[in-house]
Amino acid sequence: MHPAWFLALAEAQQPAPPLPWWRLVVLVVIFAALLAVWAAVNRRHWTRDNLRRWLSLNPEASQIVVREQRWLNSKTHLCLVEVSGERFLVAQTQGAVSWQPLAKAEAAQPSDS
Repeated sequence: MHPAWFLALAEAQQPAPPLPWWRLVVLVVIFAALLAVWAAVNRRHWTRDNLRRWLSLNPEASQIVVREQRWLNSKTHLCLVEVSGERFLVAQTQGAVSWQPLAKAEAAQPSDS
């Protein structure tokens, strides 16, 4: 093939017309419909706490925090763990792990005695 044939074909082609405005509107409507379907499917995940955690600048808000750790002997230790504001006592040995949820500490009332 001769290169002049290719150049003549390229010159004969017209540039593509710009995208009509109504096609852009259709694309926006389709995108909005897909977003609405996605929101309907995931609506149970949109609680105030989850949104606050997702939008938070503090990454520790959604993590597990080990508050304290004590070794009882060389093979056994206890941990005080906080998950989403709830505290648990975790005991770990070489062959087992057990945990116990802790009741929320109530403010001690001073006695008037």
